[in-house]
Amino acid sequence: MKLLDNPNSVKALNEYCIKSMIENMSILARTESGEIAGVCINTLTCKDDPTDEPITDSVYGKIVNFLAFVSEDSKLFEKFPGVDCFMYMSVMSVDRKFQGHGIAKVLIDKSRQVIS
Repeated sequence: MKLLDNPNSVKALNEYCIKSMIENMSILARTESGEIAGVCINTLTCKDDPTDEPITDSVYGKIVNFLAFVSEDSKLFEKFPGVDCFMYMSVMSVDRKFQGHGIAKVLIDKSRQVIS
């Protein structure tokens, strides 16, 4: 999708990730030498959260606005009336040189532990 080719997309992605990371639910995988191998940025959504303004970036905005539509259309809070908040994985990335070693699975497993 060439998301990182557009400086505006990179800025929008950075802002989105920082906003999510402030919630302290994201997971980072590092090698023993401290190199970042992968990241899973998790986002908390609550029933009474105000709706975010749509992202206007031509590339990144399409992705995020589509995912927001899917999230709203799924009506999770209606399907699970006893649930006030849920966590979802908004960004999952593993460095190419570490792919194929189960890092994404570990990030997902650790993310599940955050909410349990």
